[in-house]
Amino acid sequence: MKRALTVIGLCVLAGLWTAGCTTVKETFPREDPGHVWRTLVAVAHTPDYDDPDPASRWFVKENRVWVDRERGRIEIYRELDRMRHLTSVTPRREQRTWRFQVLYEGGQPPSATFVSRGIGVPMQAHEEGRRYFDDVWAMLAGAGDMAAPEPPQPGPDAGESAAQPESPAAGEPIVDIDELEPTGG
Repeated sequence: MKRALTVIGLCVLAGLWTAGCTTVKETFPREDPGHVWRTLVAVAHTPDYDDPDPASRWFVKENRVWVDRERGRIEIYRELDRMRHLTSVTPRREQRTWRFQVLYEGGQPPSATFVSRGIGVPMQAHEEGRRYFDDVWAMLAGAGDMAAPEPPQPGPDAGESAAQPESPAAGEPIVDIDELEPTGG
C-alpha cells in the first residue's frame, strides 16, 4: 500500500512538472522600444532552426502567429520536425509542438517575457525561450538605423494603424492560441 502511494505521488509530481508553464524574461537595455517590438514580431514570423550541427537542426512544418499590438502580446503555434541519425541506432523521427506567447513590456529599458503554454519538458521550453531571444538579439544587432516603428501602447487610447495587418480588425473576437492548433481528421 505504501509503495502504491509512492508511485501515485511520483506520477502526480511528474505530471505537474511537465504541465507547468515555463517563462523566460529578457530586458533590452539601450534599445529603442519600437525596434524591440518590431523585432519580437519578426522573429515570431520567421523562426530559424538551422544549426551547423545536424543533430540540433529542426524543420518548421507549421508556424502560426497572432499579434495583439494593443496589448503587446504575440501568440505562437509551431510544429517542428526532424530525423535524428545517431551512431549505431536506427534513425528516428522527432516532432515537437510549441504553444507560447511573448508579452511585451515597454518602458525604458523595454523587456519581454516568453511563456511556454503547452505541456512539455521545462528545460526544452526554457531552451526554446533562450533560442527565441537569441534570434531577437541577432536581428537587433543587424537592424542598424532602421526607422523606429510605434511600439504597442497599452490602454484604451491606443490607436491601430492601417499598415499593421497583424492585429485583429475592430469587432473581431480575440483569438486564443488553442484555436490555432489544427483539428484531427
